Amino acid sequence: MHKLTIVHTGKPERTLDEFVACGKEMGIDVEVRKITDDLIQSGKVGEEFGDGVLWRLSGIGAGGLAAFYGAMEGKETINPALYVYPELADKFFQQSLMLYSGLAGYGIETLRVGGEADLRRYLKEGKLEYPFVLKPARGFSGRGVKLIEGEEDLNGVEGGNVAQPYIENSGEWRVFVVGGVGIGAMRKVRAGTEVFNFVTKGAQIFNEEDPEVLEKLNEIACRTASLFRLGCTGVDIVRDDRTGEYKVFEVNLAPGWQNGWDTVTGESVPKEVMQWYIDRWGRTDGELWVAMEKYLDARVGRLSRDTRELLGREPEYGFGSDLDKWEGEIRDNYFDKSLDEKLRFVYFCLRDGRGTDLEPVVLGEVEKSVSFAGNFLVDNKDETDTGVSVAHTLENGAVMTSLYIRICKMRK
Repeated sequence: MHKLTIVHTGKPERTLDEFVACGKEMGIDVEVRKITDDLIQSGKVGEEFGDGVLWRLSGIGAGGLAAFYGAMEGKETINPALYVYPELADKFFQQSLMLYSGLAGYGIETLRVGGEADLRRYLKEGKLEYPFVLKPARGFSGRGVKLIEGEEDLNGVEGGNVAQPYIENSGEWRVFVVGGVGIGAMRKVRAGTEVFNFVTKGAQIFNEEDPEVLEKLNEIACRTASLFRLGCTGVDIVRDDRTGEYKVFEVNLAPGWQNGWDTVTGESVPKEVMQWYIDRWGRTDGELWVAMEKYLDARVGRLSRDTRELLGREPEYGFGSDLDKWEGEIRDNYFDKSLDEKLRFVYFCLRDGRGTDLEPVVLGEVEKSVSFAGNFLVDNKDETDTGVSVAHTLENGAVMTSLYIRICKMRK
């Protein structure tokens, strides 16, 4: 039986009980471990943790960062972002990383607030205007979030906050992403005269069923999860009533579903997470392409209609029908060519019975191109200027993964 360690703060939580129960049903031994200084200093983190690790906390400190970075090597890990980006829970950091990525258009201008003086300066400089939102930089569950409507609201504002423009909206969404694919979206609509869409303040909740809206939400949420290296996350998204633009409010490191998400969507986060681990461990039980095929087949219904149609089509040729010229082009520019093109070349060589010594080279590259988010392929060159990628989504990698599976079946 495989063992999964959930790293947690140690506080009782319904979600932990559900993970443990679901793991037991699916044949996984799940344990919950609280991070302590003694554990970190013991040097036995790697030995004591299981075959897989799920992070369910938002910070471990510098000492924890140093300890866990190496200790996680060789373990299947959901949400390694915690020790890759130790500041990820900070809302200013989140929005700043969005700004320097291919998702800049979905980001929200965010300013650090050290106190009342900062807000007055931002207002004077035109960086803020009333009304705007003030929230804790590391807050959660809507605690401490305020709408600042005038000068009287500035008095006594303390540090540790961020300020953002208020976005007129008719509700917002929580989109869960597990394993590079969206598994559902819950819409929250504020009640009565409330300003924010907090379920704790009486907001109504609905399952999002509009296919066009759902497709857009999944695209944004999955690419955002990729940017932050999160295999399991809840992404909060809003649509501006004035402009129609979608914006990412927040990315949650340890998202919960106690607010009714699972009830209205009918989706089980624990089940999806446990299945992710089973699938990842399955890569070592046999051939890689077999594990990829199972992963894709189980989730194909969550992909967009366009992508599902592409999965059934013949791959596109390159360089007309001249494989010799195509091979020469790839050899001369190998490191600049996409993995997709190199796989297509190998596919047509196999289909036409034409041998090439590039075949083992390309297939060897595949072994290093399996996404951290799941059993699918991603082109390692697909990075932003910050060195991180927004392409670790099943939507992005499904066609290339399907092509690799075809190749492996042809080689049998």
